Amino acid sequence: MQQTIEQAKQEAQQLLAKQALSDPEALKRWLLESGRKFVVLVSQDLVDSLPWPDGVRKFTEVVEAYRVHRLTQPSSRVEQGRDLLGRPCEVTVMKADALDPEELNCLVHWAAAQLLEYDPGWTFEKGLTRTRA
Repeated sequence: MQQTIEQAKQEAQQLLAKQALSDPEALKRWLLESGRKFVVLVSQDLVDSLPWPDGVRKFTEVVEAYRVHRLTQPSSRVEQGRDLLGRPCEVTVMKADALDPEELNCLVHWAAAQLLEYDPGWTFEKGLTRTRA
């Protein structure tokens, strides 16, 4: 019976993954619904997990595509600039490689919620009060 439950879970995961790959919006939904609003990786583990050299090439392609995409996205910040006639105006700052302050704030809240699920007594000051079994 246990094998059947595990097989059913595996088949459901495969179906969800297949649906997620059907289009960008489906993938975004799947990432959010599966708790992956942020994809946080331990860089050393990531490097160890990549097949060499093809995995590294693909990873650098992903990083570059992400970097280029972010440069086309407006941030919530504005700076003073000048228009074509030289008059002062506000210019929207585009996002950079790194997360901007609003995104970092969202990440911290997301991570804190995950920690509180794991350890309801967690606070920034105390750290974890429970250890992983």
